[in-house]
Amino acid sequence: MMIKLTRDTGWTDRLRAYSVVVDGTDLGNIKNGENQEFPIAPGTHEIIIKVDWCSSNTITFVVKEGETLSFSCGSSLRGIKVFLAIVYITFLRNKYLWLKQR
Repeated sequence: MMIKLTRDTGWTDRLRAYSVVVDGTDLGNIKNGENQEFPIAPGTHEIIIKVDWCSSNTITFVVKEGETLSFSCGSSLRGIKVFLAIVYITFLRNKYLWLKQR
């Protein structure tokens, strides 16, 4: 059983790696534009992506024996939102990054 994670490319945080956290355990990092795979036990899990004190939304998922699930992630600070960075790191910390199951 595996989870595959794809990080988009972008200007914001391009030199920083995001932490991949499943069930409260840091599985590793994913860099700008990178694809990573992480082994995982079958069952119900929660995944979140973090950088410093900011994070993504949390996704609860179920992985079955022999199954591989795919996720994508990136920074929410695109376009005009770049000018709202202080708002995101202060008040919207759990929306600074985004995470989607594909």
